[in-house]
Amino acid sequence: RLAEPLWAACRQYQRQGLAPFREEWLARALYLSAEVRIDAADGPISGRMRGLGSGGELLLERHGELLAIISGDLAPYCGEGTPEKL
Repeated sequence: RLAEPLWAACRQYQRQGLAPFREEWLARALYLSAEVRIDAADGPISGRMRGLGSGGELLLERHGELLAIISGDLAPYCGEGTPEKL
């Protein structure tokens, strides 16, 4: 019984993709509009989290440019001072 809502969500995702879940995810996104650090395979990158793309990629604003991040570990930015011009 506990797994049924999860299976129902999986079936909905298979039929409709991310769109039905995106707004709910954004409403609960703790770091939305916050300065964050992504530890990606090719090195760390910091910027301001701006949301999710249509394919589920994290949208990160850095130096006025919007980057789509597809994988990495996300954490709040906790460096000394402020990140270089976000």
